[in-house]
Amino acid sequence: MIRKIMVDGREPDPGVLETPGKLLESGGVGVIPTDTIYGIVALAADDAAVARVARIKGRPSDKPFPVLVGDISVLERLGVIYDERHRLLMDRFWPGGLTLVLPKSDDVKLPFQYDRSLAVRVPEHPVALWLLRSVGPLVAPSANPSGGSSPVGPGQIDESIRSQVDFVIEAGACPGGRESTVADLRGELKVLREGAISREELERALAD
Repeated sequence: MIRKIMVDGREPDPGVLETPGKLLESGGVGVIPTDTIYGIVALAADDAAVARVARIKGRPSDKPFPVLVGDISVLERLGVIYDERHRLLMDRFWPGGLTLVLPKSDDVKLPFQYDRSLAVRVPEHPVALWLLRSVGPLVAPSANPSGGSSPVGPGQIDESIRSQVDFVIEAGACPGGRESTVADLRGELKVLREGAISREELERALAD
């Protein structure tokens, strides 16, 4: 049975979030709110759970998922390699609507689609941050079938997604109301998707 969990998006009750946290730790898959959109989440280090997310979305298994983390300090555990230039953007825009594609060491093994890069973000949402800091990094593609529109409120979550996950946390509309900006920083700045943060904002931050 799918569990619908209602929480206050600004001040979520930790006691209520313990249930989805335990489901994720045991290999479950759910839908949670972030500051930008609602996402399908599973533990990033759980191969079976990540593969299940790919099946639910109808997404090719070799296409990488973004990973949410609760703090910059977690990046080293994921094998992410970053320098002062990367840190400028992290300090300026995290927590927030910026996903960074960064180099990753092969020494840390994650599910099959993560080899030499990882798209990572620290979200600015109390529900997402509580779960991330309690259970660890989560894959978090948008909670829509592949090619569909990203939901920014619980009423926009497709029924085909709801019917296949273990829980859905509903916490009202996402405050950002649009997807995160995705920037590849493995070389020169490449904006792969402009969303919550403009290219001009990124360029100004790097120039400071």
